[in-house]
Amino acid sequence: RRVHGEEVEASDQTAILVMHSAFPLVACLLHVMVVQVSRVAAIDDNVTCHLTKQAPARPFPSLQQCYHFNDNACCVSGHDSKIKNKYTALLSDSCRREYEPLEYYFCLGCNPAEPRYVDSVTKNIRVCASFAQWVWGGDITQPTTVFDNCAFASYWNQSDPTAVFLPSMRWSNFNDFVAEVVPPNYEGYTVSVYGADQTWCYGSSSSLSPLSLPNLLLFTVAVIYAHTINSL
Repeated sequence: RRVHGEEVEASDQTAILVMHSAFPLVACLLHVMVVQVSRVAAIDDNVTCHLTKQAPARPFPSLQQCYHFNDNACCVSGHDSKIKNKYTALLSDSCRREYEPLEYYFCLGCNPAEPRYVDSVTKNIRVCASFAQWVWGGDITQPTTVFDNCAFASYWNQSDPTAVFLPSMRWSNFNDFVAEVVPPNYEGYTVSVYGADQTWCYGSSSSLSPLSLPNLLLFTVAVIYAHTINSL
């Protein structure tokens, strides 16, 4: 076969066809990357994090507990260490990686969108109802048994910080839970649940951890590679 006036081997023809067929996919992924970059830029624009009193930035050293935010964060290693200590005091060793939603709740202060949903004047943290349901495992007006297989230790209770209990036996609903268990570094704050997802409450699509640009690049390469292999 001749392409642009030159003879092309069969294998080369296949490669050319695969490249052409991959163009729409590449264009779509590049569009997603551009949107993602604009989202991150919007979060970083003219905002001050409660914990650092600075704009969100890439933490160094890296965060260990709140590693989801190692590309961009509103906290640094010291804040992350405090979060880790509280989370470690709450759960046994075998249960600490069992509840991703709970980890996000504890790491609320490290999210680069933190200035959107934390009011330092009124000391209020705005949480979306959908996020509350994710943490609670369902109806936030009822007790939850999601954590009963592990149980909690009441680290916030100074009179008995190591007491172990089943969450379903202690809290009647999500509001009772957040009244006692406030995200670390926000002692003295109240947590309020908002029914509709908004950009100013924690857990909306625009305030959860964004997929980082490096990860998007890796994802793009992986998808193109998989598409190429399947097309051969």
